[in-house]
Amino acid sequence: MAKFASLVEKATSDHLVDPDWAINLEICDVLNSNPLDSKDVMKAVKNRIGNRNSKIQLLALMLLEMLVKNCGEYVWCQVVETNILQKIIKLAQQTADLNVRDKILMLILAWKEAFGGPGGKFPQFFWAYNELRMSGLVFPQLSGDSVPIITPPARQLSAPTPQVVYGIPAHVTRQLDETIIFDANNRRSVDMKSAYNVTSVLEEILDAISPRDHQVEIYCVILFQILMFLGMFK
Repeated sequence: MAKFASLVEKATSDHLVDPDWAINLEICDVLNSNPLDSKDVMKAVKNRIGNRNSKIQLLALMLLEMLVKNCGEYVWCQVVETNILQKIIKLAQQTADLNVRDKILMLILAWKEAFGGPGGKFPQFFWAYNELRMSGLVFPQLSGDSVPIITPPARQLSAPTPQVVYGIPAHVTRQLDETIIFDANNRRSVDMKSAYNVTSVLEEILDAISPRDHQVEIYCVILFQILMFLGMFK
């Protein structure tokens, strides 16, 4: 606990002109390497937020913001369980320092959005927002280019693993898969060209199937591929 308190004190020292990003990153690295230390670190952050010096409070809020952005669910849980939320709610309602108040309001607003509102996994962030709003505090507008608190991984459709379908050459099924994935990732609407491409692929599939291979399984595979394609372009 003592070593974490010392790190947090350095990161929020009254002697700093600006946030010491190197120390902040060091604390993030500590928590990402040992998430179970989150409780001790967050207790130290909470103590600094409770300091009477508004500069220390603001630096502690900036450190808290960085930890929430970069250190995952262990930290999110500790923000709730160590009552940091209640601490900063009370501070926002009582402080005369506009920079501290505005920082808290920005954080609460961003967290409320990021954690899914009252139906999310951490509804406490929404409750904090609602409590401050009901107390009469006016929240700022989040800018469209603000960095999200939680950045989800970019969703990109990846080409499925080519499947060997009895009676259909592997290169044919792969061609159909690639056609579907290409169109989906580029959000193209179905036009004459893409319709022609799919038709050509299906013709090649049908040509490749011999009469003795007309089994239910093959028809199901072809139908599934067609429906999968059409479903993406409704």
